[in-house]
Amino acid sequence: MDGTEEVLTTFGGKIMPRRMFKPEALLQEDLVRALVARADALQAQIAAFKKAAFDDIDAYMELLAEKYGVKLGGRRGGIALESLDQTLRIQVSIADSLTFGPELMVAKQMVDACITRWSSGANENLRAVVDDAFSVGEGNRVRADRILGLRRLNIDDEEWLRAMGAIADAVRVEHSRTYIRLYRRPTHTDQFEQITLDLSRL
Repeated sequence: MDGTEEVLTTFGGKIMPRRMFKPEALLQEDLVRALVARADALQAQIAAFKKAAFDDIDAYMELLAEKYGVKLGGRRGGIALESLDQTLRIQVSIADSLTFGPELMVAKQMVDACITRWSSGANENLRAVVDDAFSVGEGNRVRADRILGLRRLNIDDEEWLRAMGAIADAVRVEHSRTYIRLYRRPTHTDQFEQITLDLSRL
């Protein structure tokens, strides 16, 4: 020890000597910092594991592609790798985060025109579905799954189909995320259970 007194920073940026705090406050300070430091180290380990796992899977896929004389272009989802006894599985998937361009507003106008043009009755239910699809959700964003769900409706109408085409043109991929999930099961006849790395689910 060099004799320098330890100081702590409080809320608001005030610096005070450690001796000025109650023992229970110091215990809380040390506990929080120790646990967060361990969490930081664990987070770094998980990040390193994720990178190594993707690198290993990519290397395996490149070997497989080389066998068949194919050149893979970038990482792909929809991959399932299993152990020989089929009790362990690794699933790689890609999820796109979607936004919509200005064509979406044109599509909404055409959809509204269709519903207005058609007779009433059952179409009132359709209007409720459409209004819900185009409603703004959390973060002031439309819900992509509900917008795209309109395209699955079997409606044979020229204006409606043009509206669905406008929705297709409006789709923008904001970013993509690649996920890796690991599963295990006692025997090949049991259900797979995910090996969770999420603290809230342990």
